[in-house]
Amino acid sequence: MALHSAIKGKLVSVIGDEDTCVGFLLGGVGEINKNRHPNFMVVDKNTSVSEIEECFKRFVKRDDIDIILINQNVAEMIRHCIDSHLQPVPSVLEIPSKDHPYDPTKDSILRRARKSTLHEKPLHCQKIDVWCAAIAFLEIDEHECWLQQDGATCHTFNETMQFLHEFFGDHVISKGLRFPRSPDLSPSDFFPLGVPQRNCL
Repeated sequence: MALHSAIKGKLVSVIGDEDTCVGFLLGGVGEINKNRHPNFMVVDKNTSVSEIEECFKRFVKRDDIDIILINQNVAEMIRHCIDSHLQPVPSVLEIPSKDHPYDPTKDSILRRARKSTLHEKPLHCQKIDVWCAAIAFLEIDEHECWLQQDGATCHTFNETMQFLHEFFGDHVISKGLRFPRSPDLSPSDFFPLGVPQRNCL
């Protein structure tokens, strides 16, 4: 294994059983930094929890490591350390081992991601955007008009789309309907450009 060089970029580190570490080392991830510290740790039945914690904290502090791969069964032994690591770099990825399959319900990152999942909520009354578009058609038979809009969340909110379909029927060009982002099928995108050209040039 060669000494770490900044030219090689950031490292992937591994904390796991012998099979896991050997597999990644054969793949070429093994490095030793200038202080003669490796970027991997083999955990066996004689390895203490304090040794694993110390290694994990050392990897977190190293500026040459961007990703820490750790067997999930080993991660369970130092779960409090992993849960307290909230920085995006180095990223901590829990992986299965030969004898312990991966359980997504135990993964710290997945648990945090599920808690922060955004749910679709309208920012205001669903009719505001619709009326801005529909106001020009109020004196015209809506069955002779087409409404085109982009795929913004406030435009495609379920209640907004329901109102649009009640007002315009199937004459709606929107997200998932009639290719709203296709220039070939959206001539209205180019219509305003011709007006000033004809009147000003």
